[in-house]
Amino acid sequence: MITSMIGRIVPLLMLCILCTLPSSIQASVVLPVEIASPIYIATTSFDLYETRSSSSKVVVEVPKGAEVKVINSSYGSWWQVEYKKRTGFVQSSNLKYSSINDQMEYDPIVNSSNLYNSKPTFNLKTEVNLFEHDASSSAILLKMPEGSNVKVVDSSNSQWWLVHYKGRTGYARSSDMNYNNDELVSRSVADNMRKVTKATSFRDGPDSKARVLLRFEPGDQVIVLDDSGHWWWKVSFQGREGWVKRQLLEK
Repeated sequence: MITSMIGRIVPLLMLCILCTLPSSIQASVVLPVEIASPIYIATTSFDLYETRSSSSKVVVEVPKGAEVKVINSSYGSWWQVEYKKRTGFVQSSNLKYSSINDQMEYDPIVNSSNLYNSKPTFNLKTEVNLFEHDASSSAILLKMPEGSNVKVVDSSNSQWWLVHYKGRTGYARSSDMNYNNDELVSRSVADNMRKVTKATSFRDGPDSKARVLLRFEPGDQVIVLDDSGHWWWKVSFQGREGWVKRQLLEK
């Protein structure tokens, strides 16, 4: 119980402190912040255990249909949850996502902050689950509707990106997102133009094993869409979007 309380209080304190810093510093900081715990529904009655073992002490019995808060879903099939101020562990197969998460009001400090304004905006191709961790076995924080805009906070993992949406920060699959071209128009195209310095492949993902869309020739002009990656940048070329090695581009 003490651990779960600390897990909620510390991020909030970090956020309050960060909001007092200059915006230039705020924009460079990545916060692993989650203020509200997602709500799940018990699909059957079950015992809430003290540890991640069915042979451990039973903390409380949870009836079918009861609402529980997911405190931590990073333990694989065992999730730490809270029910009537009692905390324990249960198999995630006994729980289902509650649509109440999509209607919840999240912490106003998070919603009103400008921490992620400088981050690139991407548009969702379809309805996308925002996960607590970079795994589909973790808890769903909320469901993001098709067409929603999200801020990409960290894209260093080619498959799972850390994104910010309506006051929540979590993980979503990069394949479910497109760069928001409206944002590109609002920026100076000249500032985003780069020249390819040598022949190389234009790929459909930030990986040397990703499918080749076409071959670049030295001197080809591209528009940079996302320069947050260390090795690969997302670019636009002749109406197509893809990835190219950062070190092969020059202004």
